[in-house]
Amino acid sequence: MPPVPSFAGGDPLLTAREAAAYRRQGLSTFWRDVRAGTVKPPVRVTPRAPRWRLSWLAVIA
Repeated sequence: MPPVPSFAGGDPLLTAREAAAYRRQGLSTFWRDVRAGTVKPPVRVTPRAPRWRLSWLAVIA
């Protein structure tokens, strides 16, 4: 993962691909969990740029 910029604070925003990798899932499985409500809905930085806060992503054991 790239270094966190100083303005991001302690809770960086992740892309769908980064969030899926953090949760150890495939991208399509991650989006399925978003639709099912298992993962919080994204923050839309722009209409085509959904992002998730790192603190929102709980790894399921």
